[in-house]
Amino acid sequence: VGNQTVFARVFAVPRPGTVPGSVFNTDQWDGYQADQRAVLEAMAAAERTDPVVLTGDIHSSWANDLPTDVAGYPGDGNSVGVEFVCPSVTSNGFKEAVGSAAAATATTAAFQAANPWVRYLEGIGHGFVVLDVTPERVQADFWFIRSNGDKGLAVDPRLDPQATVGYETSFATVKGSRKVSGPTAELGPRSDSPRTV
Repeated sequence: VGNQTVFARVFAVPRPGTVPGSVFNTDQWDGYQADQRAVLEAMAAAERTDPVVLTGDIHSSWANDLPTDVAGYPGDGNSVGVEFVCPSVTSNGFKEAVGSAAAATATTAAFQAANPWVRYLEGIGHGFVVLDVTPERVQADFWFIRSNGDKGLAVDPRLDPQATVGYETSFATVKGSRKVSGPTAELGPRSDSPRTV
């Protein structure tokens, strides 16, 4: 499912002045919870499918389970699909929004603690995702732009004409699981001749 804004439920990090259980961003699917619920229910009803949502527009990298009931996650196995969110190539992300790599790391860790179905969240790296789809699984390899080999933590790789791109991590969903697995090994060369789009 091609998608523009984060589909998974994302609660705000608890802090003074926030209402417990409030959503992080009502401009995402959380602002349209009846529609979000309808899509999750349709995914749940389509028992012979393995839904994968592909998302952008939040300038960070995510791999999410999609539970129908977040209160029961993960114990009752209610994830009905997965979501892979691609980072931005050049647009500001969490690091730029909060001012430093350390603050971005702390922010993403707090988001994951408040939202355990967010299995991977990285808000520093800029880059892209290579998505590989087979009948057995869908895998997302995250690749980040790097400046002088340091993941862009000290030097903004977007400003470095000598920047390179490097593999960061991979997550997948295996046929029939409807859950994120990983991190897993990088795709590497394929022995067959996959179609590229």
